This record gives sequence, structure tokens and C-alpha cells, in this order.
Amino acid sequence: MGMEPDVADDHPEYAEGAIGSVVARWQPLQYVGSTDDIAQAALFLASDASRFVTGQNLVVNGGISAGWPIAADRPDRELFFNTIQASFSAHSA
Repeated sequence: MGMEPDVADDHPEYAEGAIGSVVARWQPLQYVGSTDDIAQAALFLASDASRFVTGQNLVVNGGISAGWPIAADRPDRELFFNTIQASFSAHSA
């Protein structure tokens, strides 16, 4: 099970739809993150607002790492891959 190489890169809207279909099940924040979320964290670290921040890992992932161990078996993987494949197939036909 999986997706063709570069499908998510070539069609980010398919990936976002697939991620959105499972994110509610295993991420505390009900939002699909974007590159802007990462950029905002980087801007914070580069700004004077972070002048007293030292030696921290700033995890920008919507809280997903707080709830699931990285090696946990996630039954939602099948839902994710099926959703992205269905989106791709619907738009390819």
C-alpha cells in the first residue's frame, strides 16, 4: 500500500485532503499544517521575541508527537493511502 512517487509533491491538494481525513484521529489540533506554520516558528526563533530561548527543541507538528509513539501501529495509514489514491484517481480520469 502506498502512493506513487511524487504524487503528494505534484498534487499537494490530494495530500492535504488525505491528511485531513485522518488528522482528527491522531492529532490534537484539528488543522492540516502547512509550510507557513514552519515558517512562523522559524521567524519566531529569528526574532527578538525568542531572545531568552536557549537549548530547546521547537516541535511544530500540531501535537501529533504528544499522543502517539513513533512506532505505534496506526490503522489510519490505510485510510490515508486509500483517500489520497481515490483523490488522484478521480482527478486522473
